Amino acid sequence: MCIVQHMRLHQTNPLLSAGYSFLELTFVLSLLSLFFVITLPVIPMAIEQQKTKNFIEELAGDLHVASNEARTRQVEAIIDLFPTYSFYLLRINGKQVKKVDAPKGVTLNSNYTNQRVVFYTDGQVAQAGTIKITDQRGKIHSIVIQLSSGRFWIKFG
Repeated sequence: MCIVQHMRLHQTNPLLSAGYSFLELTFVLSLLSLFFVITLPVIPMAIEQQKTKNFIEELAGDLHVASNEARTRQVEAIIDLFPTYSFYLLRINGKQVKKVDAPKGVTLNSNYTNQRVVFYTDGQVAQAGTIKITDQRGKIHSIVIQLSSGRFWIKFG
């Protein structure tokens, strides 16, 4: 069989012309491997950033809970920060409701007296201040709490 007949046979028979050559498959696999090698170091960093963001958002949610619970139950609600051990406690009417650990390598600090955010029975915060969260890369994120309203905002570093 000559080359021309062989080529015609492949062009007319879909079973013989279907598929990819070894060279094409090798090229695609090498590109995929290269992409994987380039993105591999970024994945753990992205996971840690997301854990930090989740922690900050959970703390913000707990600040809302403390304010709302203080107002609706007419009791004092407190968030105690423990910078040395990187966790905080939510206490309502003196009873511990929740303990949240910061992700590994994340530290928290504040300018609150005794590292304690207190919400009075009307839902207002006793003292304005800032809670600072430092992530694994040294980036500082802040939760700023206003005195007059007890409202706060998050500033991602």
